[in-house]
Amino acid sequence: MNVLSLFDGMSCGQIALKQLGIIPGKYYASEIDKHAIKQTQLNFPDTIQLGDVTQVDVSKLEPIDLLIGGSPCFAAGVKVLTDVGYKDIEDIRVGDKVLTHNNRYMPVLAIGHKEAMTYTLKAQGFVDVVCTKNHPFYARKKYKEYDRKDDGKKSARVILGDAEWVNAGLLKGDYYICSNIQNDLSENPYNITKDEAYVIGRYIADGHTRKDKRYDEYHKGSRAWQLILSIGNSKVEQFCSNIDKLNYSCYKHGDSVHRIVFSNKRLVELVEKYCGIGSMNKHFGEAIVRLPKDLLSIVLKGFLDGDGCIDGNEWHITTISPMLAITIQRVVSKLYNSHINVGKHTPAEHKKLLGRTVRQNKQYIISFSEKERRYDKAKTIGDKMWSNVKSFTAYKMQTVYNLEVEEDNSYTANNFVVHNCQSFSFAGKRVGMSTVDKEEIYTLD
Repeated sequence: MNVLSLFDGMSCGQIALKQLGIIPGKYYASEIDKHAIKQTQLNFPDTIQLGDVTQVDVSKLEPIDLLIGGSPCFAAGVKVLTDVGYKDIEDIRVGDKVLTHNNRYMPVLAIGHKEAMTYTLKAQGFVDVVCTKNHPFYARKKYKEYDRKDDGKKSARVILGDAEWVNAGLLKGDYYICSNIQNDLSENPYNITKDEAYVIGRYIADGHTRKDKRYDEYHKGSRAWQLILSIGNSKVEQFCSNIDKLNYSCYKHGDSVHRIVFSNKRLVELVEKYCGIGSMNKHFGEAIVRLPKDLLSIVLKGFLDGDGCIDGNEWHITTISPMLAITIQRVVSKLYNSHINVGKHTPAEHKKLLGRTVRQNKQYIISFSEKERRYDKAKTIGDKMWSNVKSFTAYKMQTVYNLEVEEDNSYTANNFVVHNCQSFSFAGKRVGMSTVDKEEIYTLD
């Protein structure tokens, strides 16, 4: 039989066929890694190498009897943006609608997983993403143009080329990749008020909820729906000045902190559903990001009043929640057509605090400005924010997951715009693999 192997690697397909007692007639291999190709040709010198999968022309091959394909994908835990919020890629199901490179939500047609070597990709303003090296990202190549000043010296500026799909392993140093800007989101189905918007922001910064059952003579087992904010003494007056119509109680809790308590079931349900529970999970949920800009800006103000620190025109935030870093990127781009910077700090595992030993989590250090910064490298083009790729490093072997998305053949992973990792992903063409009669093949069961 004649065999075509896409993403051939070191040609493990031929090892499997050999153990089954099958000797191929022609064995065509599509692979771009020079080391893998060298290993294949050492073990199977009759292999016909075809190079990049995007350049394969099946009309020039002998008829194929067996097709082998193992396409590029993402690691578990990568956040895919759907029309109802973020989901881990391993939890995506057929029919879920995901945000594509055309800034619209399209249904997932197929899913799959495999074991593969993964790499960590870092880019300005993004939380790191773990993927295989051949996964295509929506990218623009960067060029430098030079202007001659009056004094004869040259000044350089970065110019971006046309958008194209580029494999992750080729991005470092030469490309900018992007996230979508969703300026047109403007929904308020829960009729969130200005007071509530501000409280929601403060909850994301420094709040928690209680739903204890109370058994005193007055309550007789009824549930206490409480949203509780812990606010430093110096910020209590500022907080109260932002609340007009909501009822709350305020009392001192320790030497330096006040507690603000809202006995409000509606608020408790809103924040638990759309903002997360616990510091590790706090974020700007989908119903919050979709708010009209005037209300969203109030939510952001509430959050920054609680957790933000301003230096000149630049805000700084430290959080242990990766979801907060991912979702605040969407908030800032929607409100200001601007980007964020994200850094990571890994502190000592344990620390002494008030006589107790506490465990410390990895921290995300976020900064952004409402105004354009002179040294910004990110660029806004249309409905995309383009940021430079900083590094691409080997990580480990693990299970990776892939999606196939209807029509647009793309989705977002940790806010990166990426291509389908369908069974035969023709990165630059965004179509399936075509036979001589133009019949398109998208999946292999």
